[in-house]
Amino acid sequence: MSASLRELQENFQAYVLEGDKNILESISTEYNNAVERIDIYKKGYVLRLLEILEKDFPLLRDMLGEEAFTKIGREYIQSFPSDHFSICNFSRHFSKFVLDVHAQLFWSEFATFEWVTSQVLDAADARHIAIAELGTVAPESWPYIQFTFHPSVVLHQFHYNVPQIAYAMMIEQESLPEAVHNEAKVTWVIWRFELKPFFESVTTEQVWMIEALKQGKTFAEICEGLCQWLPEEEVAMFAAGSLRNWIEKGLFSELSIAESTIMVDAEAAAV
Repeated sequence: MSASLRELQENFQAYVLEGDKNILESISTEYNNAVERIDIYKKGYVLRLLEILEKDFPLLRDMLGEEAFTKIGREYIQSFPSDHFSICNFSRHFSKFVLDVHAQLFWSEFATFEWVTSQVLDAADARHIAIAELGTVAPESWPYIQFTFHPSVVLHQFHYNVPQIAYAMMIEQESLPEAVHNEAKVTWVIWRFELKPFFESVTTEQVWMIEALKQGKTFAEICEGLCQWLPEEEVAMFAAGSLRNWIEKGLFSELSIAESTIMVDAEAAAV
């Protein structure tokens, strides 16, 4: 009895992914034997996934060279065969694989940076607020200002200075910065502006600010929280300076006022 279409598809997939030979019984040709014929598809599958890895990690490929990158790529494909009809997330485990199998923290962090950057570029679209919009806020409303980050904004930590090295490679700088390892991870904010990726290191205080802003904290609450690191007389200037920098660089997509807070304060004042 001939195999059903479903059985043929399952046997075909099993050969390509695992080398299972059941599909060979269903293949006949005058010119090539069954193994040679089916191997065309198996090799094509691997080559296609290698293309995906090269597309997702072009800088790491250039750094390692084609031969070394292809070797690691084939090992990854063997360990993490595609498990979804879409190949968009096929490379998501690559940086961890490089670290776990090859024990190369620098390569792993470099791959992580390239992967995160690609996700930033693919993030949902939204407008970027302009610094002029701050001028529309009444002075009495400043304590209640809230900011919404652009959908592309993410925080990530690295031991190595991979963002600087990656940037130098992106602009084809003649000499690359030396790889520097920091015992304590450095936090970077990564985002998209005008269809390009940007990244900037941030301090402990700014990391807290970003997380607090994501939670909907107002400017007044931000200033209050910063007092755990800075003298009270410095927090407003530090917070305002950081916000201005982030607005000018396109990190925010919305500015709003916590109206309910204003109403509560107004009622309290009336009493």
